[in-house]
Amino acid sequence: MAKAIIACSTGFQYRAEIRRLHTPAGTLSLSILTAFEGAKDPQAERQVLQVTTDAAGLRALADLVRQEVS
Repeated sequence: MAKAIIACSTGFQYRAEIRRLHTPAGTLSLSILTAFEGAKDPQAERQVLQVTTDAAGLRALADLVRQEVS
C-alpha cells in the first residue's frame, strides 16, 4: 500500500492511499481519507472517495495532475 498526505492544515488532513487488489487481477483501489483533530474521535479517518480502477486509470489521473500543476 502506498500513502501520501495531499493536504494538511491546522488540525485537518487529507490522505491518499493506493492498494493493489487480489481480484480481479490488475485492479487497484484509490482512497481519499480525511482526519480532523477536533473530531469526537481524532484518530478516526473518514473515507471521502474510493475508486477501483486499473493501472491505466491511475496513469490517466497522474497525467491530469501533472498537466495542471506544470
